[in-house]
Amino acid sequence: MSELETFIAEQKNKIISIAVYDFETGQEIFLNADHAFHPASTFKVHVMMEVFQQAEQGLLSLEDCLPILNSFTSIADGSKFSLLESDDAEQTLYPRIG
Repeated sequence: MSELETFIAEQKNKIISIAVYDFETGQEIFLNADHAFHPASTFKVHVMMEVFQQAEQGLLSLEDCLPILNSFTSIADGSKFSLLESDDAEQTLYPRIG
């Protein structure tokens, strides 16, 4: 068992998953990769990837203003999720809305 696997196994009452791809060597590491998690803030990475892909295809410009809706349906339990500005730890983006 690797040092990382040992560390993860020692974390009681926690589920930790890791997926890593080394672009130089092609090595892949997947630990607990089949466990489903609520995406939380990692969702932003997928949005960013799609924006860059559409920009590369000429479907939008990185200078375009895009509408942002601060709500979504949770894949964890199907409930609606939204975050009030007053509850958000990230405050630097709100002045840029609009």
